[in-house]
Amino acid sequence: MMEKCPCAEFCGGCQYQGTEYEKQLEIKQKKVESLLSSFHPVEKIIPCKEPCFYRNKAQFSFAADEKGRVYSGFYMPKSHMVVPVDECMICDELISKIMISIKTIVIRNHVPVFDEKAKKGFLRHVLIRSSNTGEYMVVLITGCEFNTKKELLLKQIIKFNPEVKTVVQNINGNAGSAVLGKKNIVLYGKGYITDKLCGLSFRISPASFYQVNAIQTEILYSEAIKAAQLKKDQILIDAY
Repeated sequence: MMEKCPCAEFCGGCQYQGTEYEKQLEIKQKKVESLLSSFHPVEKIIPCKEPCFYRNKAQFSFAADEKGRVYSGFYMPKSHMVVPVDECMICDELISKIMISIKTIVIRNHVPVFDEKAKKGFLRHVLIRSSNTGEYMVVLITGCEFNTKKELLLKQIIKFNPEVKTVVQNINGNAGSAVLGKKNIVLYGKGYITDKLCGLSFRISPASFYQVNAIQTEILYSEAIKAAQLKKDQILIDAY
């Protein structure tokens, strides 16, 4: 039996927490077959070697309780209530470590967090991305561009987390569920990290679409290439 995350009952991040991985595969296999088997035979799922600590991206939200105590975590399903989470069982373990460090810096230095109801405050979310080259990106999503604590926050993130190679500020003062706004400001580094996939290098920026499970993505793309059986004189159109 897989260890169950203590936040699983409330957090909106996982649907199969605490279910043995073989049973998870069985459930997913039946779901896909019910949807697609009338069109084509469905092959067996290729299992992931590591069903925990695989995600290369996580978005944490900040909130404060009625006494003003600041915490961070993930939204409860179908709500904007933040469930406190420090260590996520499906995230890259260093992502959780970096996030705990950032939360500590925010609390220790009284960095104001964004209040959705009052529509005021500074730090709203933190997005962290990792690459298999060992680079980490931190995106500070803020309700406004300027705050007196911004430089201090940046300096301490870099000081206590040497794995972080770039820090970007994203401005989002809008109401609604969209995490990222349209404006990015590179505060440190190049504004992107580099990942290796299928023998190619990819630059990942804050809003890049990129598969979150590196191991399974290599398998997925390899299977797709094998199934397509493309010849050199053929043209492939991505009609996504």
